[in-house]
Amino acid sequence: MSLSSHYKKLAATALIGGVGVLAVCAVVSYTKSRQKKARVRKALASADNSNKPPTKTYHHPSPPNNTSVDADFLEGDTIVLSDTVNGGSPSKSEIERVGRAVGVTVEIAKKLLVEELPSGWKVCKLVEINHSEDELASDSLDIHSIYYFNFDTGESSWDHPLVAKYRAEQDEKTKARLANLSKQKRENAEHDKQKVVKKKERMARRLSALNKKPISLEQMFTDKDEVTLTSNIIMESFDTNKDGALSKKEFTNGLRGADPKSTVGKQLISIFGVNWRVKSDIVRIFNEIDEDGNGELSLIELRKFVERMDESSDAHRAIVARRGSTVADNSSEKLVFDKYKNENGKLDINNFEKVWKEMGAQAGKPFSDKQCQKWAGKTMKRLANLSDAEFDVEDGASFEDFKTLSASGPLFEIVTKRM
Repeated sequence: MSLSSHYKKLAATALIGGVGVLAVCAVVSYTKSRQKKARVRKALASADNSNKPPTKTYHHPSPPNNTSVDADFLEGDTIVLSDTVNGGSPSKSEIERVGRAVGVTVEIAKKLLVEELPSGWKVCKLVEINHSEDELASDSLDIHSIYYFNFDTGESSWDHPLVAKYRAEQDEKTKARLANLSKQKRENAEHDKQKVVKKKERMARRLSALNKKPISLEQMFTDKDEVTLTSNIIMESFDTNKDGALSKKEFTNGLRGADPKSTVGKQLISIFGVNWRVKSDIVRIFNEIDEDGNGELSLIELRKFVERMDESSDAHRAIVARRGSTVADNSSEKLVFDKYKNENGKLDINNFEKVWKEMGAQAGKPFSDKQCQKWAGKTMKRLANLSDAEFDVEDGASFEDFKTLSASGPLFEIVTKRM
């Protein structure tokens, strides 16, 4: 045998031996892999022996089809946990985390964690197959995802089977709470409305007592076109921002800025009959006209007020009641005027003090000399504003001036309210 043949035999022997070693290694590796899978399944069975899935029908519970889990994990095994997600007493942080993730309240999140799942549903976790025996035996497996599997129907879902039910319950509770709030708001509004009505009734009784007879109310206008025209004039004059409604500020500025001698001014005096230099009077009238209480006066509310001129306020009642007599020759005003007029047939400022004294006594409100002196001066100033012609304070007020004063409201208003 030649040397070359000898080396060839040695090479062949080594090759055969190497193949054998590789084959043995492959067999060992396969065996270890099989053993590792067996250990995994053993760990699964020990994790929840009572909830073990029927192996003949469902060997591997499938996660949802629309899963975004990596392929490596899908090739792994599933641990079937239990009928609950947590199975114990979840921590506060865990409950809050689940609540934020699912979009429910803390109360519902706790239910999702501790309550039993519906029949057939189990909680499942996907884990990697390549874990050591120690890792499989511990509770710190590298969990990739949790899903829910129904062993009766084969259905799987990433969402908790009860989350839709609990969300619906939460929505119903929210709707009921909002409905209760709306009901309470309506009840409060009705209560406030009744308070206003009772206040008006009290004011009507007081004014009737002051007048010593029931107050009969007159219609301010009977012509509907005149009512509409007057309402439009007021709105056009006062509505500075031209939004079709009067705010409290616009109403106040409009009254205070109107010229008493102009046509609009005279209409305003005749309609509202308030001391528009006193803000509280203006605010009171505004609130009376503002039927819906939204803080603005619409054209409809103005029109209703002008047309109605009912028992909206004590000032209106006084004006309408006093206007009914139109200060006739046999009225108490005429008698008082004739009693205290001077030799020129007029009331000067000194005599007006006596008039106030007399009017206060008739109204059941005795006035002091100081009050009468103060109001006599006020009366003269108002007459100067209300008169068409130039009014001479020194000369005094004629009966026509006195009628203008009484019909426009401030005389009776001052007496009854003791301004």
